[in-house]
Amino acid sequence: MKVVKSKKFTFENNTYDVTAVSTDEGFKVFAELNGKRVNPYVYGASFEIEADCNVQNNESAVDHLMDLAQSDIEQKIWGQYLSAVKQENT
Repeated sequence: MKVVKSKKFTFENNTYDVTAVSTDEGFKVFAELNGKRVNPYVYGASFEIEADCNVQNNESAVDHLMDLAQSDIEQKIWGQYLSAVKQENT
């Protein structure tokens, strides 16, 4: 895997890293805090999807996935999921 893009952002006094890597199949995006995954989410797009977004919309699917990874942290989506599972199992 080769890192193609990365960005840092701060939320609730923590600095997170969102990284996009190139794989044989396309691109994968994930978020880390202190070098450890924040959640099990891996966001992905094929090379074809990235190319289509660039040609048709002059946008990057990878950039959108990076924004989504950040948004999921800021909205505490993983925590909401864990709470829902816990409630379901009680």
